[in-house]
Amino acid sequence: MKMLTGFGVAGYRSFGEQMQYIGPLTKINLVVGQNNAGKSNVLRFAEFLCARKAELQPLDFPVDVLPRPRLRAAVAVEVSDDEIANKFGRLRHRQPAVAELLRDEPISATGGGLVWTHLARHDSNLRGGLGEWWVERGWRLDSASSEERTGLTQRHRQALAEAMDILGGGVSNDPTYLLARLPTAFLGEEPLPQTERIDAFRQIRAASETGDQRFDGAGLVDELIRYESPEASRSADREQWEKIRDFVRTVLDDGDIDLAIPHDRSTINVVRRGTRLPLENLGTGIHQVVILAAAATVIQGKLVCVEEPEIHLHPVLQRKLLRYLHEQTDNQYLIATHSAHLLDSDLATIFHATWSEEGTRISPAVTPKDRALICSDLGYHASDIVQANAIVWVEGPSDRTYINHWIALENPDLIEGIHYSIMFYGGGLLSHLTATDLNKELLTEFIKLHRLNRNVAIVIDSDRTGPNKRINASKRRVRDELKEMEGLSWITDGYTVENYVPPALLAQAILTVHPSAKPKAADKFQNPLDKSRTGIVSVSKARIALEVVQRWDEQTTMPYDLTPRVRQLVRFIRDANRDLAPKVRVPSARGLSNEEVRQSH
Repeated sequence: MKMLTGFGVAGYRSFGEQMQYIGPLTKINLVVGQNNAGKSNVLRFAEFLCARKAELQPLDFPVDVLPRPRLRAAVAVEVSDDEIANKFGRLRHRQPAVAELLRDEPISATGGGLVWTHLARHDSNLRGGLGEWWVERGWRLDSASSEERTGLTQRHRQALAEAMDILGGGVSNDPTYLLARLPTAFLGEEPLPQTERIDAFRQIRAASETGDQRFDGAGLVDELIRYESPEASRSADREQWEKIRDFVRTVLDDGDIDLAIPHDRSTINVVRRGTRLPLENLGTGIHQVVILAAAATVIQGKLVCVEEPEIHLHPVLQRKLLRYLHEQTDNQYLIATHSAHLLDSDLATIFHATWSEEGTRISPAVTPKDRALICSDLGYHASDIVQANAIVWVEGPSDRTYINHWIALENPDLIEGIHYSIMFYGGGLLSHLTATDLNKELLTEFIKLHRLNRNVAIVIDSDRTGPNKRINASKRRVRDELKEMEGLSWITDGYTVENYVPPALLAQAILTVHPSAKPKAADKFQNPLDKSRTGIVSVSKARIALEVVQRWDEQTTMPYDLTPRVRQLVRFIRDANRDLAPKVRVPSARGLSNEEVRQSH
């Protein structure tokens, strides 16, 4: 499918003069913010930008704003250095200057390898340089964005002029035009996907009188009937029907459920142990989530704009829906929401919409701090958002990567965000606290987090430099307190979590991330990522962890106490999810024997 990499908007509805960039986009993208912050306008503009015949209405322009800001847009394409070299390679010694312009503002407005083409409506003074696809939709190149670029050297001007020959010539020698034209080299003839919309009000009902296809439940049964009983030449449609059925089985935790459409096409019947019930009889939440999943399955290969999917959905259903959209459909999603329960998903890219006097502002939520600010903006407290039945505290992102991977190897049925959540405490809290009153207070507050969820586990680097060394007092206190409260503490057998990674595997990952590194094997009580063992002053632990888990399979050695520790954690999570996990008896994690987990700390 064609994916939208990123887009920008200015001068549209709640958006003011300053361009707001939404990108880079992935398969699932959440726009999160308070009511009236402008979330829905992000979706509306995406539809407008991608539409074949889009007409502007009076309310599409900012109201009560003088002078009225110009309606502008930006479109992103991810471009590698190799692609730049291939496109402009025949410029030879001019090619580096072109590359510099493509990697500088305004073309590289957000960094990250994205190249942005800036557009304006018909009032733009740049009439050429865009393909017919854009001209038909009323767009022109925007010169104002190029005028923001100051200090063009003669070298850059000459490179721009020669680059125009590769792009088929230009209508002007003005540097602002040439600079605005440059990124169009990577746009393609039909650069944007088709779109569909799923509104917030969803109910299975008859198709609209206009006959327009909608995906909010209106006419959905008529659309699904061809998937339940497809023509012989369309057997693949039946697979789509089975995806929807399997999703309902997952939601209701019943592998024997079937779906059937009655002869009058009035509803979808859920067949459960010989009993047929209309979907709407199973409760509003189930009704809503199945409509969303079914609509997203019927739509194929498009950008789907979804309004507030969380309405009537329990947090567990929200997360199950997100996973279904990610794994079982081939669309891209732009979702407006004010649900904090979707923020801890690895499956989504998150953008924060806020309102200011200058209009809607959009910022990416990349770090845990960013997500915490969103929760605060939405009015959530910590006790509102910790919804998974088990919480696993780890030091940081790299530990999360390892723990998730080891859990998946031991039990792939356990899903982060549904059966457990991983949260960061930051290693400094437990590694460097001393016995001052302030630090005692901080540690006490951290331990009180256990009150938010009774099923708390924590993974702690021992930081021990030898077999006879003790862990520090802060870590001992956390371990002892959790033991009293029937929580689980896992203190690493070696110096740090990375000591569990087989040395050869860790060396491969280090060299992939840092080609100039010179990794040396570390023993159990040495930090394997220290400068003295990598030759790198500041290694990227998170990227190294990602490289490690890509190479770590079922045959990889699990050293030291890793196997019993992972099994202990998995059983702990399963104990906390008796109602969600598959109906299989498991021994209590809290009752593991000393032989299974060596208490050497």
